[in-house]
Amino acid sequence: MKYFFLFLLVLIACAPVEHSTKIGLILPLTGPGAQLGELYLQGAELAVADLNAKGHDIELVVEDTGSDSKNAVTAMKKLVEVDDIKLFATTMSTHGLALKPLAAEYNIVLFGDVAHPQMTDGGQNLFRHSQTANVEVNIIVNKLKELSMKKVGLLYSNEDYGNEFNRLLKVQFPESEAEAYDLKATDTRTEVAKLADNEAIIVVGVGPAFNAGIKQVKESGFTGPVFANIGFVISNTKDLPESKGVYHTDFPYTYLDKWSDFAQKFKTKYGKDAQALHPLGYGTIELIAAGVNKASGDQSRVTEELHNMGTFEGTYERMQISGNGDIPIPVVIVQN
Repeated sequence: MKYFFLFLLVLIACAPVEHSTKIGLILPLTGPGAQLGELYLQGAELAVADLNAKGHDIELVVEDTGSDSKNAVTAMKKLVEVDDIKLFATTMSTHGLALKPLAAEYNIVLFGDVAHPQMTDGGQNLFRHSQTANVEVNIIVNKLKELSMKKVGLLYSNEDYGNEFNRLLKVQFPESEAEAYDLKATDTRTEVAKLADNEAIIVVGVGPAFNAGIKQVKESGFTGPVFANIGFVISNTKDLPESKGVYHTDFPYTYLDKWSDFAQKFKTKYGKDAQALHPLGYGTIELIAAGVNKASGDQSRVTEELHNMGTFEGTYERMQISGNGDIPIPVVIVQN
């Protein structure tokens, strides 16, 4: 009997640290940003399955915003005040920026995995595992200059990310012409026609309206180079016949140590190929879980522990956590 109890003590000592953890995911799973939200959620779900198989106890509590930032705010209030959740992640710039003040008010951890540069300004409890709009603009501008383009038109989504992209582009191309479209639009031909005299056209956004913009620029007879942001890969734009030859930003996946392993695991679970944003959702959940473990389950200390890490060696990604909470993802420009 003595040896039996010794055996039990050894098993307990060697068991993985378990902390029951609920993470609130506030995502656009319907509406114009649905593709973005779905990609993020699938990556997060895969991370939870892997972590729980190793002895963790993590539950995702998911709220669909319908791609409306007002719904995102309502969802966070409910999850904090009713469900007592203190750890959150979201995507889509309109959502991240809308939730920032609440994260400060409630003193909770928020991963705003969005491209708007101001997401992590002004709060130690704010984190971002994503590329940023200013990096995308710089990469596109460098390519425009390489192609000797001087007169540039911008067709952009009329929301926080698109508006910021427009502002940043005008810093480097002050004479650029810009036309905004609504994320719920199905026809952008009026806006496209106003940009016809430019040497190059950039289309920025995500979802069906973004795809309509790419399609209608090409259908208009425009013969100059066409550029696009990361929405090109999120929205499956590459499958459109009109997308051939479009320059677009993309994640190189070189930042993942074992991309082929991740892709195979993803395909086994979902029966389809991994895409952009899947690793982002996975990495964020894995990092939050690591912060909870380092805090010994005390969620009020997760912010401190995440900042203390500096570097996190994830299953697939080595994350560098900057002082302001940014975990940057590299971006490249490619031609479809």
